[in-house]
Amino acid sequence: MSQTAILVQSKQTDEPSIKLSQEDISIFHQLKCFRSQVPKHLLLKWETPSGMPTFRYLSSYTGCSMHHADSLPSNIVRDWGIILASTQLYIYYPSTVSFVAAIFFISWGQRGLSNLAHDSVHRNLVAKKKWNDIIADTFLTPAFLTTAKLQREAHTAHHHYLGTAADPDHGLNNETSLKHYREGKVVTNQSIFSVFLYDLFDFQLWYQGAIGSFTSAPFFLTIWWTIVAILTGFLEPSRTTPISIGTTFLFLFHFTRLTLSHIIYVLRETIDHSGLSPSSILDFTRSSPCCNIFQKFLQPHDDNYHLLHHLLPRIPMTRLHEAHLWLVENLEVYRDANTSKYSSENERGFYILACREDANRAFKDLRHTSVARTHSLVKSSSR
Repeated sequence: MSQTAILVQSKQTDEPSIKLSQEDISIFHQLKCFRSQVPKHLLLKWETPSGMPTFRYLSSYTGCSMHHADSLPSNIVRDWGIILASTQLYIYYPSTVSFVAAIFFISWGQRGLSNLAHDSVHRNLVAKKKWNDIIADTFLTPAFLTTAKLQREAHTAHHHYLGTAADPDHGLNNETSLKHYREGKVVTNQSIFSVFLYDLFDFQLWYQGAIGSFTSAPFFLTIWWTIVAILTGFLEPSRTTPISIGTTFLFLFHFTRLTLSHIIYVLRETIDHSGLSPSSILDFTRSSPCCNIFQKFLQPHDDNYHLLHHLLPRIPMTRLHEAHLWLVENLEVYRDANTSKYSSENERGFYILACREDANRAFKDLRHTSVARTHSLVKSSSR
């Protein structure tokens, strides 16, 4: 990959545009080539945010379960509902068991909110760009001590410089990357689990996550968390004043954010890219098979289709599953890139998913039952 692509501001939009080096195939050329293999009407369909309309239901059988994707409002309500309900569980039934259960479910809710915030970074929540940031800054990003704008600035570099030294998450010798990347270690011959443990015990990465972007937006984040503290105070049964602070909620939320959710963050980042060759997007990115319980907890809202996300980042998470099924069926290069990531014993030994064999069988069945429809679709798109 070229490390010399330069981000500049477009005069017509606030989206970054680029100047490309001709030294080798850049990230942007790879994206253009991949997009050219997908019919335009499908791109238009997939890349349209499902947005605010009430409770959409999209389902397709994967061989493991009925897959569904809810609307944006229901996802936000569900994730915050899980967090608040878990807090109430511990408040009214305090014990070691309820504490552990609360931490577990709060982490699940935080993962969901984090993935929705990630969608807002790509402006995939709703069609209007302005409303993406308003929704994110009201319900999502401040929970992790950042804002939509600040998170977008950091995450855009990860996409545009994927696998290069300028990648802030997975760049060799980059000060903000995972530990093994930051120290310039090549781990292509190690198991993912050993890499995960190496990166987990890293105070610098933990500290970066702990403070987030608070120093860049202290006033806004202080106001946001003050409001949250007051609102959650009404859920505290022991409050004796008209205005009290939700101390239990604040403790459980941030304790979870700094412990279990951080562990899951490192694990997810390791699974997504670590141990792979940074020669191209297809080589350097994994998707995780759907849909067992472990995957649903680790990667809610279809965050498991990470390879597809890097190839077509404009697709909202609510449509990734649908797009993934079509691409596996119709694009050999995409299908091969997905299956090859789990070819070694180390990979299989670490990330065994009970659903994988069922999913593979489902894909085979899908090929046989939809071959006529697929051929007609390809012919119509080529006219």
